[in-house]
Amino acid sequence: MKQQYRVSVVLASSLGQSAEVPRDIMAVLKNQHCSTPFAPEIVAALSGLGYVARREQEPSPANQVGIWVTINAQSMLLQCELEVLALH
Repeated sequence: MKQQYRVSVVLASSLGQSAEVPRDIMAVLKNQHCSTPFAPEIVAALSGLGYVARREQEPSPANQVGIWVTINAQSMLLQCELEVLALH
């Protein structure tokens, strides 16, 4: 059985304040499943939309990943809680 992950909760912040996530980014976060908790598919999908996106390098709990996205020259941190999906 292979595991996949999807985002279940997102907390966004920009310059230490809460921020509104653009709809196209939210669509990726809600619909893109990932093969690992490092979320490479989400980073690739956001990059494909033209955003500069990268995974947070700081250690996170196993069910969380931080993704930095640059929007209009402002960096936004998306703290994503991941849900494990079991595939048969």
